[in-house]
Amino acid sequence: MTIDAPSVPDTQVSMRIDGVDDAVLASLSGHIHIDVMVRRDGDETVADDVPVHFGHHWTPTASASAPESGVDGMPQPTGESGSVRSSDRPENAEPAEPVISRRAVVAMGSRVPGAEERLRAAVVTLDATPGNQVEGISPLYHAAGIDGPDESRAVIELSTRLAPHTLVGLLRSVEVGHEGAVTLRLVDMEGVSVDDDTCTIPWPPARRSAAVLAPWFDMDPDATYDGTPVSFLLAGAPDADAVGIQSDHWIIGETR
Repeated sequence: MTIDAPSVPDTQVSMRIDGVDDAVLASLSGHIHIDVMVRRDGDETVADDVPVHFGHHWTPTASASAPESGVDGMPQPTGESGSVRSSDRPENAEPAEPVISRRAVVAMGSRVPGAEERLRAAVVTLDATPGNQVEGISPLYHAAGIDGPDESRAVIELSTRLAPHTLVGLLRSVEVGHEGAVTLRLVDMEGVSVDDDTCTIPWPPARRSAAVLAPWFDMDPDATYDGTPVSFLLAGAPDADAVGIQSDHWIIGETR
């Protein structure tokens, strides 16, 4: 991360951040502002409200007037472009991978009174998360409960730059924020196949659940699940008779 302080001429501040997903950093770039304090010959200069721009990996740069050896151990050697010379990079540094935007399908459900409001709030949260953009929202469906209360169901499509496990973690945090009143499942993610203790993508229960397939098909008639048309799976879903449309315009607060 390199911070330029325009109000302090010929000054750049370099920092290294480890353990943060590249997609998250990229999505935050330009949206974070900090204050930079610089001391020169006993004088103190403050640069306020400095925008922060992130790269995929840390890239220390040197001021044009700064000594090439750096200050206080901060690595400073650079090439003509101002970036770190390849010979000065850590030996174990991996080349940065491009941030890829993928299509992701998320199934939503709620069984509490005021379910529509809960689901709308969850959609807003997901859309407001850096790296995410909601691209599609299904009608709201009513699913008759077999072993419990009836449920309101919907499906949304995201364009996301988050890694699969990061997105799953986000969905769980939104669930916690609603104290379990909303369930969110990552059903499918473009070009991703995962099966571990954290998540399974594509999500297996979706294959036979009309409560997922019906709103998904309504949102995207050409959708496929693991290569199989959603329309075909919906026709054979055992709970198809228990699922029906509840509202076309629920996302804007209308009941039908």
